[in-house]
Amino acid sequence: MPTNIRKKLLVLGIFIMFICISVIPDIGANFRKPNNIFNADFTKNTWRGEELSKYPPNEEWNNTFGGTDVDIGSSVQQTSDGGYIITGWTLSYGAGSNDVWLIKTDANGTKEWNQTFGGTSNDYGYCIQQTADGGYIITGATDSFGAGGDVWLIKADNTGNEVWNRTFGGIGVEIGYYGQKIADGGYIITGYTSSYGAGSNDVWLVKTDANGTEEWNQTFGGINYDYGFFVQQTTDGGYIITGNTDSYGAGHTDVWLVKTDANGTEEWNQTFGESMWDFGRSIQQIADGGYIIVGWTWTYDAGVYDVWLIRTDPDGNLEWDKKFGGNNADDGYFVQQISDGGYIITGDTWSYGAGSNDVWLVKTDANGTEEWNQTFGGTDSEYGFSVQQTTDEGFIIAGITYSYGAGSSDFWLIKIEKENNFPYEPTNPYPENNSWNVDIETNLSWTGGDPDGDNLTYDVYFEANDSTPDVLVSENQTETTYDPRTMNYSTRYYWKIVAWDNHEASTEGPVWDFTTRSDSNHPPNKPNIYYENITLFAYATDIDDDDVMYFIDWGDGTINETGYYPSGETVEINHTYSGPGVYYILVQAKDIHGAESKWSDPYEIIIENNPPQTPDIVGPSSGVAGISYNFTFNSVDPDGDNVYYYILWGDGYVENWIGPFSSGVDFDITHTYVNKRTYLIEAKARDKCFPILERLLNLLK
Repeated sequence: MPTNIRKKLLVLGIFIMFICISVIPDIGANFRKPNNIFNADFTKNTWRGEELSKYPPNEEWNNTFGGTDVDIGSSVQQTSDGGYIITGWTLSYGAGSNDVWLIKTDANGTKEWNQTFGGTSNDYGYCIQQTADGGYIITGATDSFGAGGDVWLIKADNTGNEVWNRTFGGIGVEIGYYGQKIADGGYIITGYTSSYGAGSNDVWLVKTDANGTEEWNQTFGGINYDYGFFVQQTTDGGYIITGNTDSYGAGHTDVWLVKTDANGTEEWNQTFGESMWDFGRSIQQIADGGYIIVGWTWTYDAGVYDVWLIRTDPDGNLEWDKKFGGNNADDGYFVQQISDGGYIITGDTWSYGAGSNDVWLVKTDANGTEEWNQTFGGTDSEYGFSVQQTTDEGFIIAGITYSYGAGSSDFWLIKIEKENNFPYEPTNPYPENNSWNVDIETNLSWTGGDPDGDNLTYDVYFEANDSTPDVLVSENQTETTYDPRTMNYSTRYYWKIVAWDNHEASTEGPVWDFTTRSDSNHPPNKPNIYYENITLFAYATDIDDDDVMYFIDWGDGTINETGYYPSGETVEINHTYSGPGVYYILVQAKDIHGAESKWSDPYEIIIENNPPQTPDIVGPSSGVAGISYNFTFNSVDPDGDNVYYYILWGDGYVENWIGPFSSGVDFDITHTYVNKRTYLIEAKARDKCFPILERLLNLLK
């Protein structure tokens, strides 16, 4: 092997050990994992007994890809056909040591095809993106081609066949960690270079055209080690880079944020960190123009790394930051803002889970507050390097597993279901909360629902004289009613409902209460009613001489209620009906203790209709036999109803209720008289309610 290549491989190995241990884990290390853990403080919603604002969605499926050796999956993207494209590198297949590996799956994670790219030395794929033509662009590094230890950009078609590849680098070591197709059809790449720049390693930004030909490059850094791990084109046409710097900042290594214009010229940069080690791994410009960064930070209290989420304004100024982790090392590799405005993070955790390292998925709200987290793994080590929200609002994770698969380590693809929301809080209690004088035979009822449309079951807690009811009287019921049987008089009852969906998530409703009526209280008597001159008269007596109020059902869908009146006092109520008909009025009385009477006997009322006016007739007063003449009829209906006409022509012919015609609008009709003589034309009009009136008149007879 040429000396310069050996030197470059040695430098690459040192970089992997100290800087990029999360991208190329040390296979011989003592690895780690956790179960579901929650760092929230909520009291209404629970999942499997844990209190939290939201609960983790379930794993939908997972698949491993690999052979008997080491295979590392580093990046995933959902493709336009609903499947997935994954890249990384493989020691199990290909031409050389490590080769770039490209795998295409269907929507269920089943492999459709795969391709390897590489030579006899080590070649790595770090980032994958589908291009507009349906093909793919891979960003990585190669020791097999170029000057040896170069940034490698590979364009493949839609079946993974290489279209072209380009290398970028000098006599030192260069690695491309992230590449993105940009607005002009070209590509932007970031990573690091030891061939160019001011120090040992510098952040390297390379811009190419659509064919991968370099247009320009820029370095950023000082005299020490500086790395770029992620780049994104910003809305102003420039670029935002995150990584870490040993040359600037407060500590040994700081998170570094660099903003450039469209030509790669630095506009500003910011460092984040304290006196120890802090790393930035992924960045995204978010909806308001600011930036979200994820990486990890040394936590003094625990003496280990925690996942670090950093939110900045559009100028890179810190707005807030959040840390996630436990008593061991926890790392964040990738962050994405998702459809609800919050963030999804993937990485690995040694603090929680089943093994040594486990894949860690953390969901936060828009302010970085954790809503849920989930771990995935077995008894050995697993790492999550890339996550994306899928079109079904679930998530796809790419990483590696040492617990499962065929070899030492395998690509690991994990599909997570859509977030499931908690059931709605139970509402609309009956009896109403804080109500009095409730009948001792009353059934309880409430309203429930689920934002995802899940079927619900309910637990009912019900207890007398205890404001924290914990007596479970009904469990796993589907109905939204409960019969407590006969209750005691003058007793205060407390109750609450817990709603459960089929994902074991629950929402606890508030505590409601009501007081049953006294044994000595009696409901009012059934009201008496009568109707005179559009006024309803009603009265009811109460045995206990309590004041009473009235509910009036007018029979047309309208229900009114009155205030309270002394027992036995007659109440007068007016109501306007919108149309003619036969209506039945009912009245109920309720006393001041809430005791209700029976409904009154129905009172029948007939609302009559106003007839149309006598039609006007306009036409010739003389004519010739055998000639057709036009006559115009017009009748106005006081209620605006359509009208029908009955016409006697005087010669034995009749027009029998022709219509309908609009009220007040002329109706023209022709008629021919055969014989010469004098005729008398007569007409009358009726409206659409005439059949109703006929029935009403028959009822009145």
